[in-house]
Amino acid sequence: MLVGETLKMQKCFRIRKAQEMLHSTNWKVKEIVPKSGYQNINSFNRMFKKFTGMTPGEYRKKIE
Repeated sequence: MLVGETLKMQKCFRIRKAQEMLHSTNWKVKEIVPKSGYQNINSFNRMFKKFTGMTPGEYRKKIE
């Protein structure tokens, strides 16, 4: 497997984990960021939008 593919799979896994937490908890996004493997909220928001097409806040509103 190529390194690029492995990194993409890892990012996808982290975003799916974040989606689960947004769905199943009332935690703030800033609390979810480190629990999903990110250290920087800006990087997290950018990657979340890249994979889902919406921000974490938009995603949470959509699933409510």
